[in-house]
Amino acid sequence: MGSGNLGGVRRRRRMSLHSAGSAVLIVFGELAPAAAVSTATLVDALTTVGHEPHAARQALVRGRRAGWLEVDHGARTARWSLSDEGRRVVDDGIRRVEALATESTEWDRRWLVLLVSVPQPLRSVRPRLYRALCWAGFGSPAPGVWVSPRPDHEAAAGRAVDRLGLGATTMSFVGSAAGVGLSDEEIVERAWSLDEVDRRYGALVADFAARSPADGPAALRDLLALDQELQALPAVDPQLPASLTGPRSARESAAELLAVRQAWRSPALAYWRALDHADGT
Repeated sequence: MGSGNLGGVRRRRRMSLHSAGSAVLIVFGELAPAAAVSTATLVDALTTVGHEPHAARQALVRGRRAGWLEVDHGARTARWSLSDEGRRVVDDGIRRVEALATESTEWDRRWLVLLVSVPQPLRSVRPRLYRALCWAGFGSPAPGVWVSPRPDHEAAAGRAVDRLGLGATTMSFVGSAAGVGLSDEEIVERAWSLDEVDRRYGALVADFAARSPADGPAALRDLLALDQELQALPAVDPQLPASLTGPRSARESAAELLAVRQAWRSPALAYWRALDHADGT
């Protein structure tokens, strides 16, 4: 398969997995989507998956500045909760993760094509554009060209382009590949590295399916670690229709990972509630 966006994907994955900020949202989404949680409990949870206490506290402050978190200082101890925007981000992430195991076989052979030119004064937004379009399932078969076999992803692409101020230098089309140049299958090869994606899924299954958390702290640690991996996958796996790619192992592997996640949730939640209770709430 072609190299596609693999280098950028690897960099995005490292950023995601090592970001305390992403871990904060994962903690709320998995354990406390509608709750207000103390600073101490959140810091304890984040240190469980390897983040330093100082980095965890900084992540809370950054989350508030980004508009994802709200803090109430009125109680005996500060308590954090998701803002409306933070809940939207978390809900979207959960929806995308849970869709990883869903396979679509039908495709009407229409592509949504974006031609995006990033002017020199806006070159600093290029990494944000790449992250947003990859998250929306787009791939880039050629410089400045982004494609998705799902025309209904137009709204997500439009939000990213408008948010970054690129509307005046972007064109979009919906249509089938013509007889000149690359075929549908060759477009896929140029835009995505599906063999590498499948290998990544296989490695995750080999790692997490072999784990058997012995107690609550281990279950919480492993659940949050798995969630971090799962949250990185929608930016890597475009979830292309099977009729376009042929058989792949990714959907079966995703279903196995989601089953592991579900099995660990009960002991992890029990330990999480004990943490919050121990904090005096």
